[in-house]
Amino acid sequence: MIGSLNCGWALWNLRGSNGIVDTNRPGTRYRDWHGHKLDFTLLGILQSKM
Repeated sequence: MIGSLNCGWALWNLRGSNGIVDTNRPGTRYRDWHGHKLDFTLLGILQSKM
């Protein structure tokens, strides 16, 4: 279902393998974010779709 933001709904975790923080995915370039490893590339992709 598409909402007013023209974005489909999904469940994303903040941390872990389905998230954007502390994912430990191989080949990912991280940025430090309050002591955590942030997948900044994935964050940008998600934000661009909003």
